[in-house]
Amino acid sequence: MAGIISPTTTLYNPSAICSLCKLDTSAQILDFGGSDHMTYDENTLYDLRLLDAPILVSLPNGFKVHVTHHGKLKLSDNLQLNLVLLVPYFRYNLMSMKKLASQL
Repeated sequence: MAGIISPTTTLYNPSAICSLCKLDTSAQILDFGGSDHMTYDENTLYDLRLLDAPILVSLPNGFKVHVTHHGKLKLSDNLQLNLVLLVPYFRYNLMSMKKLASQL
C-alpha cells in the first residue's frame, strides 16, 4: 500500500522495506494496495472522458474528493495506463500494480 510519510516520522516494520525521501510531483508511486491509477495533472492524460458517475476517493491525508474524469497515460511507446483517475487536489501520481497486472 502506498503512503506518504513525513521526514520526522519514525517507522519500524520488520516485514517491510521503507524509504523516506522527498518525492518530485512528477514521480510515479508504485501502489501495491491501490485499486486505481491516479494523477492530479490533467496535462499528462489523453482521451480524457467523463466517468459514468462521480466516485469518492479517499486521499492519504484523510480527505475525500469527488472524481469525475479519467483518461489514458502514456508511459512509453509500448505501455500506456488505461482508466487513470484525474484526482483534484492530489499532488502525486499513483500506479496501481493490481490494475497494471490485470491490464497486462
